[in-house]
Amino acid sequence: MLLGGRAQRRATASTRPALESVGVTLQISEFKERDQKCNKCGAQWVSHEEKETDVRMSIDIVTDALTDRFDLAIVVTADSDMKPAVARVRSMPDKKVLLVAPPKRFAQARALQPNIAITPGRIAKHLLPREVSSGGQVVATRPPQYDPP
Repeated sequence: MLLGGRAQRRATASTRPALESVGVTLQISEFKERDQKCNKCGAQWVSHEEKETDVRMSIDIVTDALTDRFDLAIVVTADSDMKPAVARVRSMPDKKVLLVAPPKRFAQARALQPNIAITPGRIAKHLLPREVSSGGQVVATRPPQYDPP
């Protein structure tokens, strides 16, 4: 899961305990603020760009495959910079990679040969429960905006 901007940091802080309670390991990436300016109208804004996330993920997936930390890697990306790492792991006879294209990014992920795309219907079918408990305590509550329709 990538982290960027205040809203995303708050969302991750509230969902992190729920994800970790079901065995998800989060790797928080670095985002750099970058000043932007429109050459036509002069409007200015701050954007965020991830730094070295694809390199980190590539190193991790190949290292984990070589050290036998998984049989199946589920990789959610449309970043074609991941192609060499995914191809390397897919070439290993005892390893599998399930490549998942993020919502509305299947076309950008084609170079990676995605197996599946995240769609609104799939998201609705796989929501975390309203409350997630660990050790008898509620560790996270799903925000109302994520409730099913």
